[in-house]
Amino acid sequence: MVSMIPRKLAERVGQLKAQEECIQRLIQQRFLNDQELIKSSEKELKGGEYLLYKQFGEDSYMVFLSKEDEKQQTVKEIDVARENLIAVMKERKILERLKEKKFKSVLSQAEKLGQAINDEMITMRYPSKRKVNQS
Repeated sequence: MVSMIPRKLAERVGQLKAQEECIQRLIQQRFLNDQELIKSSEKELKGGEYLLYKQFGEDSYMVFLSKEDEKQQTVKEIDVARENLIAVMKERKILERLKEKKFKSVLSQAEKLGQAINDEMITMRYPSKRKVNQS
């Protein structure tokens, strides 16, 4: 699950770049069509041709708006994916810190246990002088 989040984020960023390129192509195409319409209108342009150019312009504008909406949706998805990635990274750091604390705690307990065993062994081998003199 964790490894999929960066992959999805990268896919969304790639998708966003592709959408931006598509939008730029649409803008260029609309500009060229408007230039063609201006050139054609300087000449005598029939009513049907003019309406055809205008209709194409309106259609391309609607496509442009839909592409912009798709782009905005992708941006939102990228933001959500980034937030998820940040949350997962924070969670991972917290887990790593907890593991380190647990490991240090276990080491500390092992050292205390080892010290207690050593102390017990020393007291068994070398009884104190008071106990020997009292007997």
